Amino acid sequence: MADGYKLRYGEQRDNITCIPNELWDHYLPHIGGIGVLVYSFLYRITTHRSKVDFEYMASELMLHFDDVQKAIAKLIEMELLIFSGSTNSILKINDPKDKDKFQRFMKAREENTHTLKKKRQEREEIEEHYQKEDIFSIVEKEYGRPLRTAEYRALSVLEDEYPRDLIIEAVARSVLNQAFSVQYVQTILHNWKLKGVKNLSDVEREDERFLASKKTGKKKTRKKDSDEVPAYYDIYAKRDEKK
Repeated sequence: MADGYKLRYGEQRDNITCIPNELWDHYLPHIGGIGVLVYSFLYRITTHRSKVDFEYMASELMLHFDDVQKAIAKLIEMELLIFSGSTNSILKINDPKDKDKFQRFMKAREENTHTLKKKRQEREEIEEHYQKEDIFSIVEKEYGRPLRTAEYRALSVLEDEYPRDLIIEAVARSVLNQAFSVQYVQTILHNWKLKGVKNLSDVEREDERFLASKKTGKKKTRKKDSDEVPAYYDIYAKRDEKK
């Protein structure tokens, strides 16, 4: 058995589902065997089924529900699947990228990971530095001026509505964008709220999404102003310019 088995084609058939070779050649180490199975299953059922849910897939594939969820997450991460629609109710299946595009995609992912790791380190340094100070003192030091009465009131309202670490992150971004305004901080926090951002992990997710779209040069069509990428996401470009 050391020499293995010889492979031969079975009976030639027309009613088969063809899966691109790139899925096996490039994506397999990143999505795993279950990912390949789930992708192939979705690729197959699109010809005769318009809707699907994770429970149905788990049942049909005889997999645990959690394994299907994890596989879907990996497929989305590798851009083989994309949720779209106003309520993310549409699941689009993408063909695998060819070798050159896949290599560029992975290089961009590595660069994004490096950028986000550096940003996480900077955030931790900020949190450690300001751990014992109140939010008013932090803003005054960052802006290099005393706060006005209206700004004190605005920050008090923000403290009641948002977590402390999100407020500090928004303040840091306002400084990097040279916008020394509590109103600007309010705008950042409001945009995060609209996008469902509730903690710093969600912020990283939004940053990663934006950086990925910026690297690949993709332009998404947005119907509402609230869906526009806020100006503070230029933080990375401005930081690079300063360096």
